[in-house]
Amino acid sequence: MPLKTTADGSPLLLHGQPIWIDDQGHEAPVDLPRLLRDHHQLTTTAARLLQAETTLRQRDQQLHQLLLRSAFDNSPFLRDHTLLPPDIAYASFSHHFAIEDLNGLPTPVARLNDQIIPSPARPGQPASPDEALQHLLHLHPQRDRLLKAGHPGGSGGTGTRQPSPAPKPWAHMTLDEQARYIEQHGPAAAKTLIDQSA
Repeated sequence: MPLKTTADGSPLLLHGQPIWIDDQGHEAPVDLPRLLRDHHQLTTTAARLLQAETTLRQRDQQLHQLLLRSAFDNSPFLRDHTLLPPDIAYASFSHHFAIEDLNGLPTPVARLNDQIIPSPARPGQPASPDEALQHLLHLHPQRDRLLKAGHPGGSGGTGTRQPSPAPKPWAHMTLDEQARYIEQHGPAAAKTLIDQSA
């Protein structure tokens, strides 16, 4: 909006306030100090809202991570049928999972090739974390080394250990390399490597 000015171009004042002319030609004095205060308050409020939104998003991410980690920690399949400690399984397979809202509840949902892994026990429903882990392990090329002896497809990781050079960081390994590392060095050494890469 333009200012109303005198003949020499100086702002015309009314009660010490400049006069603005809107798009319809209406004139009105404007309280500049008040506008500046309002602008400052709005800017401060917006900054606080943005910070609150960021904090809530971070807390949501932390809660989702804890929920997903709990699914791995409490997996009967991992405990009873694999050689993988939950933290190593989490490091290797958590990227397949996301927390999604199912029936109003945050729920771990697994995907493979961008497709939800279906539940074999509940047609039309996503696999439970345990079902999804079983599906992912059975598709893994190193499943014989990761599954306990006695489980279908499992050999119990009884292959001969071979010396290996200094390992790459865990996050830089492929799943095959992670499986070989577990077989050659054992779950405890793999956990140490994961902790070092964190």
